Amino acid sequence: MDKELYSRLTQESMANEPLSKEVAVQILTSEDVDLLPLLNAAYDVRKKFFGKDITIHVINNVQNGKCSEDCKYCVQSTGASAQIDEYPMKSDEQIMSEARQAYESGAHRYCMVFSGKSPSLDRVQQLSKLIRRIKSTYSIQVCVSHGFLDKEKAEILKKAGLDRFNHNLNTSKRFYPDICTTHDYEDRIKTLQNAHESDVKVCSGVIVGMGETAEDIYNIACSLRALKVESIPINFYLPIEGVPLDIKPDLSSEYCLKVLCLFRFINPDAEIRLAAGREVYLKSMQFLAFYPANSLFVNGYLNTSGESKLETYKQIKDAGFSIVSEFSLDELIEREKQLEADSVLNNNETPQYIMKFITQRKYIGRMSDPDGSAHIKGPCGDEMEFYLAINDDIVRDIKFHTSGCYFTYACGVMASHLVCGRTIREALQLSPGQIIKELICLPKDHCHCAILTVSTLYKAIADYWLKNY
Repeated sequence: MDKELYSRLTQESMANEPLSKEVAVQILTSEDVDLLPLLNAAYDVRKKFFGKDITIHVINNVQNGKCSEDCKYCVQSTGASAQIDEYPMKSDEQIMSEARQAYESGAHRYCMVFSGKSPSLDRVQQLSKLIRRIKSTYSIQVCVSHGFLDKEKAEILKKAGLDRFNHNLNTSKRFYPDICTTHDYEDRIKTLQNAHESDVKVCSGVIVGMGETAEDIYNIACSLRALKVESIPINFYLPIEGVPLDIKPDLSSEYCLKVLCLFRFINPDAEIRLAAGREVYLKSMQFLAFYPANSLFVNGYLNTSGESKLETYKQIKDAGFSIVSEFSLDELIEREKQLEADSVLNNNETPQYIMKFITQRKYIGRMSDPDGSAHIKGPCGDEMEFYLAINDDIVRDIKFHTSGCYFTYACGVMASHLVCGRTIREALQLSPGQIIKELICLPKDHCHCAILTVSTLYKAIADYWLKNY
C-alpha cells in the first residue's frame, strides 16, 4: 500500500471525513496493507480523542435465558439448545453487591444485561430505583441492555440517571435476516433512535465472524457512524455447542486488529471496546488492540469466561496505557494478587511448609552485597530477582524479590528452600518440573512461573561464576 495512504487515513478520520467502501475493503482484505503502519495510523486518531486512557467495563448478566427471539448466535435464544444456567432477574441486593465488585475492580461503567425482547413498564420503574441507588453509592457509570425500548421508557431511565443504553446492531442490514427472523433491523435502529431522542447515550456493537463479508463490516461501521453511536463493542464470534449458528470463524489476529482499525477510522470519536473473543482470536497480540481501541470488558462476558482481571491489568500497564478509574493500575494489580493468594489459602492446596515460609517472608527480600544476583522479566510481565550468598561453592543464604503473582512467590520460595544449603552443582540440578511437582497447587497456566524462577536462579549462579572464576 502507498505509504501516504496511512497518513491520509489518519488525517481524513481526524477531520471526520467518510471512508470509501473501496479503501475499507482494501484494509480488511489486501495483503498489501501492513499491520503496524495501519495500527499507528489508527492510534493517532485514538490519541487525539482519548489519549492513552482505557475505560474498563464489567458486565452483569442480570437475567439469563428464555428469550423469545431467535438470534442464531445467542445461547439464550428460542432456537438454542445450549446448556446454560437460566434464572430470572437477580435480587436488588445481589445486583448492588456486584456493582460494588465492579467499582472495586476499577470499572468506569457497570453494564446490566437482561435477556428478553423488551422490559415492561414495571421493570423500567424497578431499574430506575436501582440506577439511582447504584450511582448514589458508587462513583461508577451505569449502562443497561434490555432489548427494545420506546421513548417513554427511555425518558424514565434518563431521569433516573442512566448513562448508556446498549442495543447491538450486530451486523449489516443486508446480512441481518441470516441471523434473526423474529424482528428486523429497523426495530433495532428505532430503539437506538428512541434512546438518543430521550438524551440517553447509546452503546451498539457488532459480532465479527458470523459469515458476513468485508462489505458487511464496512456497512455496519457506517450505520453506527450515521446513528452517532457513542460506544461500539467489537465482539469476535465464539461458537458454543447448542447455538443454531453452526460456523467456525476463520479469524486471524491480524484480521481482527484490522477490523478494530477500520472502526476507529470510520468512528473516530466513538469509544471502541474490546469485547468477547478478544482472548481467543487476538492471543498474544492483545496489547496491540489498545492502539485502535480505548475500552474493554474485564471479568468475562454474558455466557463465556475471559482471562483473569490480573492478566488484563498487567497487559494494560505493560503496554504503557492508563485507565479511567479512581484506582491506579498498581493498586488493582496488587489487589488481584492478594485475592488470588487468599483463594489459594482458602482452598488449602499449597503445601503448609511453603505457606509458612511465605507468611514469615522467609527467603523474600534483597541482599546489599550478594555473591551472585540476577533479574529477569518474563514474557507474562512478571519480574524475578535472585540474590545468593555463597561460600565454598555452597549456597549459604538466598533471597528473592518478585513483582509477580502469588504463584511466582510460591515458586520463588520453593526454589529457595530446595537450593539453600546445597552446592552450586546441586542447585543446577533444580528444574521447573521439580518445582511444579513439589507445588501441588500450581495451575497449568502458571507453569511459566516455575520456568521464570529457575531461569533467574541459573543466571544468578552464572553471575557468581563470572565474578569468581
